[in-house]
Amino acid sequence: MSSPANMPAIRSSREIEDYAAALVIARRDRSGWSAEDQSQLESWLAQSPHHRAAYLRLDAAWSTADRVRALRPPSAGSARRGGLRNVSIRVAAGLVALVGLGFGASLLLPGQSVHTYATPVGGREILHLADGSQIELNTDTVLRTAVNRTHRKVWLDKGEAYFRIAHDAAHPFVVQAGDRSVTVLGTKFTVRRDARMLEVSLLDGHVRFNAKDEGARMPIDLVPGDVVTATANTVTLRRKPKLEIDSSLSWRRGVLVFDRTPLADAARELNRYNTEKIVIGDDVTAHTTIGGTFESTNVAGFARVAHAVLGLRVQYRRGETVISQ
Repeated sequence: MSSPANMPAIRSSREIEDYAAALVIARRDRSGWSAEDQSQLESWLAQSPHHRAAYLRLDAAWSTADRVRALRPPSAGSARRGGLRNVSIRVAAGLVALVGLGFGASLLLPGQSVHTYATPVGGREILHLADGSQIELNTDTVLRTAVNRTHRKVWLDKGEAYFRIAHDAAHPFVVQAGDRSVTVLGTKFTVRRDARMLEVSLLDGHVRFNAKDEGARMPIDLVPGDVVTATANTVTLRRKPKLEIDSSLSWRRGVLVFDRTPLADAARELNRYNTEKIVIGDDVTAHTTIGGTFESTNVAGFARVAHAVLGLRVQYRRGETVISQ
């Protein structure tokens, strides 16, 4: 595998797809995949949100199509001897084709196409869909869409999005997040997905939350003010005041609103939007609360308030801002 500095200059979307497919194949043939290879993969993913989106999509496609043995390379050693750029083009192209055929998109109907959108850390993007719906993507989010006048489905692979869905009783709008889904006719809601949990907050209208792994407890029909939080083993439903839900949407204005929020939680939220991370140095500081409205990408401003208002110590290290007693 080439070093990050010597990685091929990839310009076209097809080259990105082919190279991502080669990475997926090499990584899944675990024999021979090293810590150095993993570091180089992470470097390539960090170069562009388009790299990350392609890799996540193709990795999901390979998982679904794992039973298609003919597409697998004969051995990890043969793939590595030729280098990633020499991995069988037929294999890479076959994996890309699987996505187009629907293995990575729940078997699309003829004539449908999937579009992938990705935002970098700290970025936001507004999507206007063919059915008149609108989706706002928050920081570090990957979303795929297959929406036209007769079929409306999107996949939230990671991150957070605010949905304003055009009403169409004949064609429900489905948001798929792993094995869980949200089905709506026309409404306003948010979906947030990370490695720990999935959260759905309803602002207006009605939505139905469902999961393949939750048995008789599904589905759950939400009304405005309901918030569903699902982890690997639990699903909880609770009510939130409208003001609290509105505050959780402040990212749409580029700010974060904290109200007697423990510094550990505030730092965790700010870290979603910044490559320079806030580190809380001790337990006392972690439980100290803070309030106010802060720019989501202004770590220095948050640190200044912590120092000037709360009397906390601030130290700047490479890539980190440490706040402590």
